[in-house]
Amino acid sequence: MSTHEFESSVLAALADLKVEQAETRTEVRNIVARLDRLNGTVARHEKELREQEVHLASRQSDCPLVDAVKVRIRPLEDFVTSERAAEKTSKTWMDRMWPLIWAAAGMFGFLVLEHAPQLAKALFH
Repeated sequence: MSTHEFESSVLAALADLKVEQAETRTEVRNIVARLDRLNGTVARHEKELREQEVHLASRQSDCPLVDAVKVRIRPLEDFVTSERAAEKTSKTWMDRMWPLIWAAAGMFGFLVLEHAPQLAKALFH
């Protein structure tokens, strides 16, 4: 390869890189523009959501049944919470006990198999 051919191939590669860079720059600009539009949409949705939450809170505070329902729901929530806590505690202890239970069952099975002829003789005579 001659020097001229080498320089031509380097210049061609640089030209391709320049084209790719321009394409990438255009894509990035489009992405930024789309993100700007989406951020505006997200901000608008967040504002509408806050307004709806305020409206809902005001309607709930105006409703005469809210206090009566809260009085009836609170004991149920307390019951469910306490049951979940008890279940979690029981599960924690059972998780700790299962290895011991399996080890004891394995030892029992081993002893039964080890002394099977003597047990069979004692049971059938």
